Amino acid sequence: MNAADRSPWNYLALWLRVAFGVHLAYSGLAYVIDGWVPVDLAQAHAGPGAFMVALDKIGLYPIVKYLELLFGAMLIFDVAVPLALVMELPFTIVIAYLNLFVADQARHHYTGVQELFLNVSLMLLYGGHYVGFLKWKAAPWWLWDGLRARSSAQPAHVPSGATNGADA
Repeated sequence: MNAADRSPWNYLALWLRVAFGVHLAYSGLAYVIDGWVPVDLAQAHAGPGAFMVALDKIGLYPIVKYLELLFGAMLIFDVAVPLALVMELPFTIVIAYLNLFVADQARHHYTGVQELFLNVSLMLLYGGHYVGFLKWKAAPWWLWDGLRARSSAQPAHVPSGATNGADA
């Protein structure tokens, strides 16, 4: 148990995680259930609409929507949250960029800021899980060796520059 587990801030993390998860799941489900594709957006919203239509034409729009649903479910059900946040970050950056710098409607400005706030706040709240990534130089360390080191009392060989999780 760490200090965050005992802190009242834990409830903020829970609320933000579920809120972001519901937002992503809703966005993904809107496509999965209804099959809505933004073909009419190119006329209505020249910049972002054209981008979304292009995503659909090359087959990337459905993939984005299914991934949003998956990442939303991961956040809602508290499964691999740090991974879900990192995987969602590129989508968040694109949405924020389109909404803040390309879209010309005030509603879009709120949406981009909201998505960026939720994702970045959660990444900060779960930041301790990313400490192992914050190295300037790292030697290769096979996944199975890292898993073995984490699961056993006696760590497997840890190359210099890598961590076995005990010092993180």
